Amino acid sequence: MPPFASIDALDAVHDDCTRRRFLTGAAAAGLLTGCSSSPSSPSTTDAAQGAGFPVMIEHRFGVTTIPALPQRVVTIGDEDIAVALGVTPVGAVRNTQTDSGVAPWLEGRIDPATTTLIDIPPGAEGAGATGVNIEQVAALGPDLILAIGHFGLELDYPALSRLAPTVGYATEWGGQSWQEQTLVDARALGVPERGQQAVAETEAAVRAARDARPGLAGKTVTFSYAFAPDQIVTLKSAKDYAVQLLQELGLRIPPSVQQLPDIAPGNPGGALSYENTSLLDSDVVVMLYASDDLQRQVEELGLFGNLRAVRNQRYIVIDLPTATALRSPTVLSVPWALEQIGPALDRVAG
Repeated sequence: MPPFASIDALDAVHDDCTRRRFLTGAAAAGLLTGCSSSPSSPSTTDAAQGAGFPVMIEHRFGVTTIPALPQRVVTIGDEDIAVALGVTPVGAVRNTQTDSGVAPWLEGRIDPATTTLIDIPPGAEGAGATGVNIEQVAALGPDLILAIGHFGLELDYPALSRLAPTVGYATEWGGQSWQEQTLVDARALGVPERGQQAVAETEAAVRAARDARPGLAGKTVTFSYAFAPDQIVTLKSAKDYAVQLLQELGLRIPPSVQQLPDIAPGNPGGALSYENTSLLDSDVVVMLYASDDLQRQVEELGLFGNLRAVRNQRYIVIDLPTATALRSPTVLSVPWALEQIGPALDRVAG
């Protein structure tokens, strides 16, 4: 959450998508974002583990049987995990936040020249979900589809599962931690030990970030998204992954925010009008803005300028990719996000 960059104005479709995921919480980065077909090239070590197949994985949509070590993996929301486990997917969902179509933490790890970027058709809505381009997936000839992080899986699972064994979320989208997702995908890819190692390394990165900044311990923090000057949504639920990560760093959400009523049943945020901006008063204020103009408008508001964190230069502005990495954590996005917010955390801890 660097105080450094804020996001440009979002187009209407992307803004609706962003609002929905910020309000409902997120557990996977793939669709807060919107890949030539080459083999997934499992390593020799992975091939040796092929003796563990077939693998059976139970999830919300049934039981998926993976008969042999996958060679052509398509990821829909699970690309970070596959890459972290040493597998280059033949297809991955396009990240609509970047010009390259690849999340910042995957730059240099996924090459659009060899991994097909799968589109999300505009307006492909169903039960609040966004589908992917099934024809693109089919053309890749996958032998495994990893889709735990696919926000629109309920819409797409029937078609995807006819193309290849498809691994979905256990109960509901966003219901599994990044650790659980990593371990499930590692089983599906035949590399369970590598999955455990990747989880341990990322958890160690979080502990290192905390231990390097003991001054964070006990400080209060609010993390909010401004859609308009008079419409700010602030995170308050301990079930939210961004809140959990901030707490792991030693920070805590103030009682004034925790006690806000839910926006709607199941939504982990509380809505604030301008008159209630003072409820954001805390040691640290983290903000995501829908546009640069909106940031200027909010910062010019008297009540906002009087917040303790703003006065004490503990006000942190983050951009959309960083918010995605925090709210939709993965084994790769968490270390990247910690690097982005590191200078701001140093300032706060001091």
